[in-house]
Amino acid sequence: MSQTKRQEEEVAENASNKRKWESNHNESLSHQNKWHKVSRAHTAWPINKKAYAGSLPLCNQ
Repeated sequence: MSQTKRQEEEVAENASNKRKWESNHNESLSHQNKWHKVSRAHTAWPINKKAYAGSLPLCNQ
């Protein structure tokens, strides 16, 4: 009996956690949109770098 009670408690706890994360999903969308705007702003600048013309792979450090 105690094992079934523990399983029921775990299921109830998991369900409450799921509801908690689902409710926060709508709030996080506005945060995601802010990041997209920032990435667009950074890519709008012209790139003045020359392409790598060497025979070995490029290693950016």
